[in-house]
Amino acid sequence: DLDAAVLLIAERSEKTRRFFDSVAGRWEGLKKEILGDVDIHRKILDALPGQGIMVDLGCGTGDLFPVLMQKADFVIGVERSSKMLEEARKSYASDPGSVDIRVGELEHLPLRDGEADAAVTNMVLHHLPEPRRALREARRILREGGTLLIVDLIQHEDESLREAFGDHWLGFQPEAIEEWLQECGFEKLQSERFELKKGLEGFITRSQKRLS
Repeated sequence: DLDAAVLLIAERSEKTRRFFDSVAGRWEGLKKEILGDVDIHRKILDALPGQGIMVDLGCGTGDLFPVLMQKADFVIGVERSSKMLEEARKSYASDPGSVDIRVGELEHLPLRDGEADAAVTNMVLHHLPEPRRALREARRILREGGTLLIVDLIQHEDESLREAFGDHWLGFQPEAIEEWLQECGFEKLQSERFELKKGLEGFITRSQKRLS
């Protein structure tokens, strides 16, 4: 049973990678179908602390990099889709002094223990078969007291998003996210909900890696 579960998770992860490879060139347009005019970037910028190394977990095409660079000393982007990475590198490969783009899984991050001061998952967790594994990895790569910012969808019933956007989860209950954060070694600091298109809602939650 354990081997079958591992195989199923691997198959789902590979399906997700293929999906994002296929939509990399039009991903920014697809996101607007959900986000509409909501300024997610402003919400993220307002919630982040200043300075240090910041990590964009599941960075996609790198559209969040300029936002993080307004507060960070250095930005690291992690992405598993090779096509998404190509799009990101088109814009940021010429700026190695400010951005480092790394290929990797969110469940096995290519970062050292305590390497980052802050990490962001922007509409990423609902694409992962096992979000809690990604949260545990985020804790590992953050310094003591480091910030984790999660932006995602409130739980909904729109099954069409699985096919159209490669979603594994139809959003999350905020209470479940809070429980996961507690389990993974974080303390929630604040949370906000906001309306999106298609009758959906989003949330942004800021938490802190608990001190040992």
